[in-house]
Amino acid sequence: MENIPVLGNSAQATGVEGYTALIISTITSITSVIALVMSKYTEWQRARLEQKTLAIELEKKELELQEMRRKLQNT
Repeated sequence: MENIPVLGNSAQATGVEGYTALIISTITSITSVIALVMSKYTEWQRARLEQKTLAIELEKKELELQEMRRKLQNT
């Protein structure tokens, strides 16, 4: 007997494989975008925390300066 490929089954398999590849590609793309957004969000949070830390440090220095001015005025 001769092996005759059945085109319908082969085409259907290719369609399913293509559809599966498309789904996997879409999921990979979405995951990459989410990872990028989370990375940028983390970077933004780090910068915000650094800004708050610097603001606290500035406030402490201003208080020290005010205290020194008071001491100078009292002497």
